[in-house]
Amino acid sequence: ENGLLPNSEKYKQLSKYSTPANALIFVGSIAFVAQVLYFMQAMGVNFLQGIVLDDIPMVINSLIYIMLFSAVVRLGKQGEISAFRGYVVPAIATFGQLIIVFGFFIQADNILVPTFYILLSFAIIALGFVICRKEIKDL
Repeated sequence: ENGLLPNSEKYKQLSKYSTPANALIFVGSIAFVAQVLYFMQAMGVNFLQGIVLDDIPMVINSLIYIMLFSAVVRLGKQGEISAFRGYVVPAIATFGQLIIVFGFFIQADNILVPTFYILLSFAIIALGFVICRKEIKDL
């Protein structure tokens, strides 16, 4: 493992049915939370008004892709891939993802609402990294 994705060994382990059960549970729980949020928005819960919930995962994915593109640049710096694939391709891909991110903020009526949800999402991701680092130290 080259260490680009933290804790990937845990999620790629196959169960006795030849499926990555840990990954399925993780993704299923995220999908469940998303469905609860969609339901709450449909029911008129006030704190979810003024933002399109469909856009939040797209923006989070775009920001995560940008982080992954930085890992590709590191591979280019290490000489593991060509300069074109290590610098040019990630730069073009990052530019495309930034268009999605900026579009998300531009279309919002109130800039504070999407900013709050993006910061909340990254706080949850950061919490995951903190927990992951603690588990690694305990090994």
